[in-house]
Amino acid sequence: MKIAENFNKKRIAVVAHDHNRIELIDWAYGNKQVLIHHEVIASETIGSLLEGVLNIPVSKLLVARLRSHQQLTTMLTEARLDIIVFLSNPLEPGVFANDDKALLDLALASKIIIAVNRPTADFILGSLLIEKTELDLVPAR
Repeated sequence: MKIAENFNKKRIAVVAHDHNRIELIDWAYGNKQVLIHHEVIASETIGSLLEGVLNIPVSKLLVARLRSHQQLTTMLTEARLDIIVFLSNPLEPGVFANDDKALLDLALASKIIIAVNRPTADFILGSLLIEKTELDLVPAR
């Protein structure tokens, strides 16, 4: 297993449905010491909130939900994302729209790290691997 020891800034996209924005802000505040060392990407609305919480610039996507999903999709296909934190309540009727499912499916196919709940997001940011430059999980032969 080959793991480089140098720190590398990760590109972390954060997405939350309207009912999960407070949870996202609370999560970001609790993980501030990790997030400030990475590039955080969010919609314009969430990005503005996160800038106030994290006191760092946040890369903001277009305002409209569908447009921000389209931008994230493009970033995935161009390998410009490392992690997606997508907080939602899947039991809420109609929460996962087709664009949400398409985004998550593409992230899975692209082998991007995805957190769809707060415990998983905490686990990912708490991992020692968050600071690695290169991660190759294929054993050397």
